[in-house]
Amino acid sequence: MKTASSIPTSYNNFLAKKWEDYENIDIFGIQQIYKDFQKIAQIDNAVSPAFLMIDYTKRKYLYCSIGIKRLLGYEAKEILEGGPNFFDQLFQKEYYKVFNDVIFPKNLAFLNQEPQALHKLMTFMFNTQLKNKDGEWSNLLLKTSYITSANSSLPIIGLKMLIKIDGYNSNNVINYMVEKTNKLTGVTGLVEKVCFYPFEEDKLLTKQEKNILKYMADGLSSKMLADKLCISENTVSNHRQNIIRKTNTNNVAQLIAFAVRNGII
Repeated sequence: MKTASSIPTSYNNFLAKKWEDYENIDIFGIQQIYKDFQKIAQIDNAVSPAFLMIDYTKRKYLYCSIGIKRLLGYEAKEILEGGPNFFDQLFQKEYYKVFNDVIFPKNLAFLNQEPQALHKLMTFMFNTQLKNKDGEWSNLLLKTSYITSANSSLPIIGLKMLIKIDGYNSNNVINYMVEKTNKLTGVTGLVEKVCFYPFEEDKLLTKQEKNILKYMADGLSSKMLADKLCISENTVSNHRQNIIRKTNTNNVAQLIAFAVRNGII
């Protein structure tokens, strides 16, 4: 297991890493993964994901499926030749900043907590925006699984799926999720779900949300809140969901604790 200080602090920092242990990587195993991944990625229809395979040690894409043209308008050859530098520039810059500074280091922290042999059972995902060849923003879900080094437990290969979610209204919220497959049962379960806000103003509670939070702390029900604020119960429910999402809490008890810690009540 790596120490916290040895975990790269950003995606850009990780790409700049020098791989002294590259000669110890299982080349045969990587080649087999490449063949298996390519077979899956060859299936392409109107709703299929696009597939990317990146070699972090060489800072290059090993594979890009033809589905990338359907999603972003670029030929697979353009992505392969442009590499990570070209592809990363397609991200909306605020979304990329969250990925670079927060999400990728969080992925590494999760991997650091697990035995290296179980890393392949984990999938990391978040919604993002990428600019297509026509200059328009595409809403996509990016799912990544990692093949990691036996020496450092850091990712050496990234297996990525890009899934179109146009029509999905993210409201400038990045939904980050981690799934893990049970090795014995084969059942995949959600182990983490967190919201991030690429724009600072979106994560701030509004005056109305702060009022609702204070009344919730006083024990008022949704109906009592609706009557007090002269709004519908459905509006109260929407406000409560927004508050929970913005504060990354799971229930009222955690929400009240958050409010106390941050001086809201």
